[in-house]
Amino acid sequence: ICRGEQWMDIIVVGCGRGGSKFAKEASKEGHNIVVVDEDKRKFINLGDDFEGILVKGNPIDEEVLKNAGIESTDAMLALTEDDNTNIMISQIAKEKFGVKKVIARIFDAEKEKVFNAFGMKSICPTNITIDVLKTKVFEGEIITNHTIGKNKIEFIFKDIPAKHGGKGILEIKNDEKQFLFGLLRENKMIFAKNSLKLKKNDKLVYARIK
Repeated sequence: ICRGEQWMDIIVVGCGRGGSKFAKEASKEGHNIVVVDEDKRKFINLGDDFEGILVKGNPIDEEVLKNAGIESTDAMLALTEDDNTNIMISQIAKEKFGVKKVIARIFDAEKEKVFNAFGMKSICPTNITIDVLKTKVFEGEIITNHTIGKNKIEFIFKDIPAKHGGKGILEIKNDEKQFLFGLLRENKMIFAKNSLKLKKNDKLVYARIK
């Protein structure tokens, strides 16, 4: 999380593997990090060189969040191991304290759908894992899912048929249910434009609303 060239004040709730990893890396980049967890033993995950602030307490308790600086923080990440706790913390941060950037980790994909329907931001490790597995197993067509606003967007990556080699990308007809977004070349995304010619090993990238 970075706002231009400015350092941010960020609260990380949950000091497990994900929370501690993010906190350490963001702190090393110069951001002001506060880590909240009700189990002080988890703070050991941060190592001896962590320069942020540690707050022990129940993260659903508003006083604990105030002690962590929620009234002035730029962002808050809810990364505990419990989906319901993460959802509750996010709602408190957004609705009670007006935190502009709130992100929750939600393992249950169905809960994430409901959460996103209310305009809240989240990541779902379950969906991310499935997308990675698809990438490893299915080489011809890969599908990844992303939530933009209240819509679930699918990005489909397809191998280019040999007959299209050398053609301009806009010569390929769009399916009425999906939009030709661009292509992936050497792990770099290139948007579709008139001058873009297809090469061997490129992958076409389509987008569609799920």
